[in-house]
Amino acid sequence: MPKIYLLGQLRVEADDGGGPGTAPGRALQLLACLALRPGTEVPRQHLAELLWPDSAEPQALTNLRRELHTLRGLLGGGTAEDGWTGLHGNAGLHGGRATLCWTEAPGQSVDVALFRTEHDAAFREPAAAPEAFLAHADAALEAYQGDLLPGDATDWVEREREMLRSECVQLCDRSVAACRSASRPARAAELARRRIRLEPFEESGYRALMVLQAEAGDRGAALATFHRCARTLRHGLGVGPDPATLALRESIALHGAGEDPARGGHPNAGRTVPP
Repeated sequence: MPKIYLLGQLRVEADDGGGPGTAPGRALQLLACLALRPGTEVPRQHLAELLWPDSAEPQALTNLRRELHTLRGLLGGGTAEDGWTGLHGNAGLHGGRATLCWTEAPGQSVDVALFRTEHDAAFREPAAAPEAFLAHADAALEAYQGDLLPGDATDWVEREREMLRSECVQLCDRSVAACRSASRPARAAELARRRIRLEPFEESGYRALMVLQAEAGDRGAALATFHRCARTLRHGLGVGPDPATLALRESIALHGAGEDPARGGHPNAGRTVPP
């Protein structure tokens, strides 16, 4: 089946090795609705109301059938209007008269479905098994290449976009801790930097990176991270770092090492200032 990208880009790669293609935005919205909840039977009426909130129900359902036809063509489905089963056995898009469903299976490739599946699998792993957690987390983070359906300002897309970004941030936080437990400091620092890029106004990401840099014996890099944090907050929000970040900076400056005093064992402790 083709590879479909909805995170950070809108792109379709043909499964025959052909070049990238495109699909209508509303068809990709429909796919995103289903792929965000793999394995869930979603009522057609709900999808029609979500995608066409300003249309009467009969017209919205007609629109849904049209976009479903487009999407099935994109995915390589059949032509029957109802009662069809979708792609490659148990993989892909399934539908009946009342519901639609996206089903995960090896070989399928919709990036948002892969992210959600691997994210959930990672958080089912116990804290005492960092390598098992990281195997799923790395797959999820590889799939997450940016915001959902970039450029789409629809209300429901923006809500899902924020939720996915929050899930990716949480995954980075937990992955940093798992990498420290697994003695993978370089990967931990890489993930801390990614967390900063995702939420540049949240100080906990900077503190995590400062601690890692100090643990690696690079006091200069840790202090440079503090100054980057301070500049970002000052230029973006007109505020300075909070007391926890200042205390960590002082500890590193004086002793060359420190622990994040705001964590308290939780990856998102400390002040969070929305952009």
